[in-house]
Amino acid sequence: MRHVMAFGAAVVAAVVVFSEGGGRPLAAQEPQAEAFKAGAEQLAIMGRLDGGKWWVKDGKPLNAYHVAEWSVNKKMLHIRTFFPAESGDKLFADAVYFWHPGRKAVAGYAVSPGGEVYDGTFKFDGDTWTQEFQHFSPKGTVDYRETWVFSGDDEYTWTLFQKTGDGLKKQMEATFVRKR
Repeated sequence: MRHVMAFGAAVVAAVVVFSEGGGRPLAAQEPQAEAFKAGAEQLAIMGRLDGGKWWVKDGKPLNAYHVAEWSVNKKMLHIRTFFPAESGDKLFADAVYFWHPGRKAVAGYAVSPGGEVYDGTFKFDGDTWTQEFQHFSPKGTVDYRETWVFSGDDEYTWTLFQKTGDGLKKQMEATFVRKR
């Protein structure tokens, strides 16, 4: 019974924090509100992924696609990546992207079916997006950079680099094409 009461109290606290701004005086919330507005503008850039399926062009170097859709009043973008299979498409990664006020960047977390975790942030420069992220697995932690370079509304080239002591080492590259 204590666990139920504790859970109930946590839910009430979450409602108060999310609806009332965490109990901070209104004057203290104004700079934070500006940061969230700027963050929403940054996150909106990723909205160009919303709609349709983004397939790896010609299935090379791998046969995969991802689907992106807005969630939580366009405060979070949900992206799921699949490998198609005759027995049904297999989920490879489930990711969410959102404005992270502590990092002052669009942040993303992804989880693989095996429990591997990807944690990173994006920077945007016109049609070029760059994500710096860490991959956590039972084998250890690896640092990566990926770039997404758009050549139109329905196509981009994705390149994955591993960070090494000698700099960046290209791991993979693929062109994604949206099919609606």
